[in-house]
Amino acid sequence: RDETITIVQNAILDKLSQDDDFRDCIITSKFTDPSGGEITLNDRNECFTYFPELKQKINSLVPPRFDSEVKVCEITAQSPCGSTQTITKNVYTKDTLVASSDTQIIIRVYLWEK
Repeated sequence: RDETITIVQNAILDKLSQDDDFRDCIITSKFTDPSGGEITLNDRNECFTYFPELKQKINSLVPPRFDSEVKVCEITAQSPCGSTQTITKNVYTKDTLVASSDTQIIIRVYLWEK
């Protein structure tokens, strides 16, 4: 396993799990806009839509020879945390748990060579 993969995955997970506003969004499935309005999300992955600068930072961490996907999933039997990509190469995954008193969320990073 290429050490670059581990470094990139750790950097992505650190960036996502340490952003308090993003954490709040994925835990509550809600986004509070700057004017104080609250938007309820159908899918926790929609949080990326409301944090474009964070998504941009994540993309900048991925070296050009790799493709990546990040998934946000609630831990339930009905919610597998699989990639939406069709990948025919070796895929490397790493995840972290983000939790509140009543919600457990997985942030999973998929990385593969182009």
